[in-house]
Amino acid sequence: AAQPSCRKRYPDIGATFLRMVRELEARPVTTHVTVPQAGRVKVVLDGGALLNWTVRASHAPADFPLAVDELAHGHPERIAAQWASAWLPGSQGMFAHGLSLSVWCSEWVPFETPAEQLAKGQRAFPELPRSVLAQAPQLPFLRQACQAWGVPKAPDSVRAVTRSSIPTLAISGSFDAQTGAQWGRFVARTLSRSTVVTLAGVAHGTFDHPCGAKVITSFFDDPDSPDTRCVTSVKPVPFITAGEGAGAS
Repeated sequence: AAQPSCRKRYPDIGATFLRMVRELEARPVTTHVTVPQAGRVKVVLDGGALLNWTVRASHAPADFPLAVDELAHGHPERIAAQWASAWLPGSQGMFAHGLSLSVWCSEWVPFETPAEQLAKGQRAFPELPRSVLAQAPQLPFLRQACQAWGVPKAPDSVRAVTRSSIPTLAISGSFDAQTGAQWGRFVARTLSRSTVVTLAGVAHGTFDHPCGAKVITSFFDDPDSPDTRCVTSVKPVPFITAGEGAGAS
């Protein structure tokens, strides 16, 4: 919306995305794409897959509007290829599944019933289908995984609000589709000596960004006054507004 050419070309991309989540959840699309290291593969896109694709797209967002527009015009190949590539062996890096499950299965899942999770999802995202909201975005079938993992529930104190005067840096990317930037602002409300930084257009993992790394390093040097001057220079990448395979508007 802030980039005139993108706004002109895709004036209702948000509404289009939500519509496609609903349509694909009702009628999944099957396509075949060629991806590196795997060759020709079959991809089934339903509403949940499209929603979770945004996590991958947030790290390379330039063609997000184009990809959604193509999908809406009957061309799912771009999204399908990106979705398939995200699940190739080795594509997810050194992910600590055991550690992550131990945290999720002790600190989140036991404190919220499936019905409560669904109700909160419906309040936050009333446009999304019930079947999509029933599985937590990014973490589908987590409850079943927790049953197999079998870690005990954490003490109730783990859910208590943290109130502290210890210098704290809450740094996020505005395009973070995994731990949203609003969470940093939320926790900072009870941290009296906190510094809140949001890097425009950056996804999950601000330490990978040159400015993010600089802010973090300066925080360790001076926790009460980190150097945040580079933050204003960070801008989202220009969105692609045309490309091969795009449907007619």
